[in-house]
Amino acid sequence: MMNNIGHKIMQLRTQRGFSRRSMALKLGRSISWLNHVEHGRQRVFADDLQKIAGLLGVEISDLAPPIRPCGESNERSVAERAGK
Repeated sequence: MMNNIGHKIMQLRTQRGFSRRSMALKLGRSISWLNHVEHGRQRVFADDLQKIAGLLGVEISDLAPPIRPCGESNERSVAERAGK
């Protein structure tokens, strides 16, 4: 999940013409932190996601996939794969 979020942040950042340095400064974070986020090596918490989304002009939901309840898988169930 982290890698998907980071990739989306990088994609939107470059589309909007932000350098990694300028975006990090606007977020009050280091360039290294943003680099780690974009490459899935740093966790991003809700307050940071809110700041990033605001800066990029998107909703948090545009950055992160929906959260599934515990026990619910992204993969199809065995019955679905069997065509039942």
